[in-house]
Amino acid sequence: MTPQQIKLAKSVTFYSSDLERTVTVGEFWKELMCELNRKEESFSGKRPFGNSGWKHEAQVALIKAGLLEGSLDSDGYVKDIDEEGSYHIFDAIIRSFK
Repeated sequence: MTPQQIKLAKSVTFYSSDLERTVTVGEFWKELMCELNRKEESFSGKRPFGNSGWKHEAQVALIKAGLLEGSLDSDGYVKDIDEEGSYHIFDAIIRSFK
């Protein structure tokens, strides 16, 4: 990803039901890293904020923004997705933090 694509992906907003507020994708990943730091050994990769499926909301936002290949079902949930592309985008966002 180019620096511009990373910046754009980080700025996509969505409502996070886990955080109970609207955040950018970048803010979401910062909160996740803070949660990992706070919980250490008790951090749950499956339910870091208490719910499973925690990254799907960010993926939906990126699909809607045209930054991630995938499609949504009639209820707005991920129908199919480029998981590898998702990993690359999220890795690039995390590595861009200074």
